[in-house]
Amino acid sequence: MRRQTKNWGDICNIVENLKLEFFGSKDWRPFVVNSLLVSLIVMIAREANNGLTSTKQNSKAISHISQFKELLDEKFREHLNIDFYAKKIGITQTQLNRVCKSTLGKSALTVINQRIIMEAERDLLYSSLSIKEIAFSLGFQDSAYFTRFFTKNRKESPNLFRKNGKEKLSNSPPIR
Repeated sequence: MRRQTKNWGDICNIVENLKLEFFGSKDWRPFVVNSLLVSLIVMIAREANNGLTSTKQNSKAISHISQFKELLDEKFREHLNIDFYAKKIGITQTQLNRVCKSTLGKSALTVINQRIIMEAERDLLYSSLSIKEIAFSLGFQDSAYFTRFFTKNRKESPNLFRKNGKEKLSNSPPIR
């Protein structure tokens, strides 16, 4: 449901005054009714325009997020900074962070880190690659740094994640 604005309160007041005038019997009633109808139309048009502006901003933000995620899927192994993605999209780092926070609820850096972690989790669960091989495949020059990065983000080491994940997979019922 859309948030009610100050204009909404004004619209309600105009409608109430319009009802009073329309069903009343005061002098100059037709002129007042016409005037209130014009005011009502203007207020509704303003409210509709506010919604349109908001929709344009939302679609622009969604477009930026889409471009960011597409680039991220292609380049996450290269460990590029936020500025790279922002420039490729055609916005500033600040704008990219703002769009990420308003649309996804997290910073651009968090989105980047989560993409790396997601790929690491897949490799840990569904491949027989060693931790060192996974680290290098994800663009880490040092497997110890990868282990610290993974542990910081997942709150468990890659080895423990793999062990627990494989246990869960082996204990789960088969998919039919």
